[in-house]
Amino acid sequence: MPCARRVGSYPRYVLALEYSRQWAVEENRSWNELYAVRAFLSYNKALRIVLFNDYLAKLERGMIEATYPQFLRSTGGALWLQRN
Repeated sequence: MPCARRVGSYPRYVLALEYSRQWAVEENRSWNELYAVRAFLSYNKALRIVLFNDYLAKLERGMIEATYPQFLRSTGGALWLQRN
């Protein structure tokens, strides 16, 4: 497998594609970086997602609990991209 490089530095992302009302309105966590990255990656054939920590934690929770449960305490927000 080719070596993956981190392209840029991104804040913590969560899997939800829309912020909850509590976050956006009540807690004023209305960040727009998630929307910018989503728009950038939509229909972008030049890059592919190699690893998205939050998605991995949700998709493979059972395996992670069995092998590395500490990861679930703070999955981080890494988004690893690879040029095609």
